[in-house]
Amino acid sequence: SSPYTSGYQVFPRYFMDVDTTCGGPTPPPPAAPFYPIADINNVDTNGVADSLGVVCWTKGVVIGVNIRPSGLQFTLWENEGINVFSFGPVSGYTVTEGDSLMVRGEIDQFNGLQEIIPDSIMVLNSGNPIPSPRLVSMLDESTESDYIRIENVLITAVNPTGTSGTNYDFATATDTLVMRVDNDTDVDDSLTLNVGDSLCYIVGTGGQFDGSNPYTSGYQIFPMRYSDIDTACGTPVPEPVIPMYAIADINNVDSDGVADSLGVRCWTKGIVLGVNLRPSGLQFTIWDVEGIGVFNSSGNLGYTVMEGDSIMIRGTVGQFNGLQQIGPDSIVLLNSGNTLPAVTTVTALDESTESSLIMLEDLLVVGQSGDNYDVFNGTDTFLLRVDQDTDIYDSITINIGDSICNATGIGGQFDGSSPYTSGYQILPRYFADVDTCSSGGISINGLTENENPFVAYPNPASGSELFFNKTVDVQVYNALGKMVMEARKVNFINIDELTSGVYIIRTFENEIVKVIVR
Repeated sequence: SSPYTSGYQVFPRYFMDVDTTCGGPTPPPPAAPFYPIADINNVDTNGVADSLGVVCWTKGVVIGVNIRPSGLQFTLWENEGINVFSFGPVSGYTVTEGDSLMVRGEIDQFNGLQEIIPDSIMVLNSGNPIPSPRLVSMLDESTESDYIRIENVLITAVNPTGTSGTNYDFATATDTLVMRVDNDTDVDDSLTLNVGDSLCYIVGTGGQFDGSNPYTSGYQIFPMRYSDIDTACGTPVPEPVIPMYAIADINNVDSDGVADSLGVRCWTKGIVLGVNLRPSGLQFTIWDVEGIGVFNSSGNLGYTVMEGDSIMIRGTVGQFNGLQQIGPDSIVLLNSGNTLPAVTTVTALDESTESSLIMLEDLLVVGQSGDNYDVFNGTDTFLLRVDQDTDIYDSITINIGDSICNATGIGGQFDGSSPYTSGYQILPRYFADVDTCSSGGISINGLTENENPFVAYPNPASGSELFFNKTVDVQVYNALGKMVMEARKVNFINIDELTSGVYIIRTFENEIVKVIVR
């Protein structure tokens, strides 16, 4: 309005007309537009950067250290942040926290993390204050390349990733998150973290490592120095809320035998079956209507395995060679001396027998490989495994050709590849679980080995002929129950054509003798 004696302005013509270095060298004119970080670090609903390929200038203050000594990898921050990445040096710049920089480059994205790939870096000034870390309770797109702080956490897993660093899973009161410790920081040189450690806080820059679109997961926090992690403040760490599931809810599999609860962390409860098969750690079974294995590679978590104990276990559901297990991080003894489940007599081993207390009857040992025995019940051949940490191993010797009237044990599985639908086993717990009595005999397709005057010799047979103590009509069956020879009115047979193994010889009077051919 009149009088027009105010409102005077100055209009810079070019970038070089504005000097922000207070006497320093005037920066060269940009060959690209200038955008604030907040304008170039946005994403769409799939987490894809919406400025991909844009070449521009941007400005911010350096946070943290260079975690790529052969090049550049650091965070640039001004109200919001973006990662700066280069395989090699740029403009001779040495990363120093607190530097104010002008950076020209192209916007890119790596595993969800937005970056600017610089071709020019100018230091405007140094020694600037860095922002106070923002207190957060979760990691998401809003924390990426931000300076953040998370309080009161519990380390739940340690996952080294080769020579580049280590990922730590940690639990808060509401979630499980990931901390990435890069080997180019001093964190791993100064501090050793283990499962169960409580941290009062973690300070660092938010990151992301999500290998596929949509880029909406894989968020991390990167501490930059030893002092970014506080283990001594004394603030109690709240236990994360862990659900309680019955064993029957966490031991199910899909059509390929793959556990459908893999990675689930929970509490469960059951009665201990058997003995500890891993003296340096834990390996046993718990049962409550259904069963599941318990495995810890090292240490017993303060618990000594005792059959009949009722225990509560907190851990993560896993699977080893088809066998479902829970890897415990806490075990609570409820009481002892509980009644074990009734033994179930079965005629087949499959998914339904895994981690259950079962019995196989009328068995013939037909093969051996180390501590594994092939046993035949007249219809099928099964694997009976004698673990060296049971008293069976020290108490009896099992040989090919032995009769086992019944074998009691825990159903197991050892199948090295998906689909996990084979490799089922029975694992006796004690010497008393293996009954080598002869009552009832061994049934092979309805044939029974009874006490009788019919004798075959030599037994074991290693020559060409097998002799009988009388003239008989005989049929010879292999261990699979298949008739492989028949002879009439003989007192010996030629066995040159028989392969090594166990055979059943039956007379037409239904007299049975078992012979081993070597």
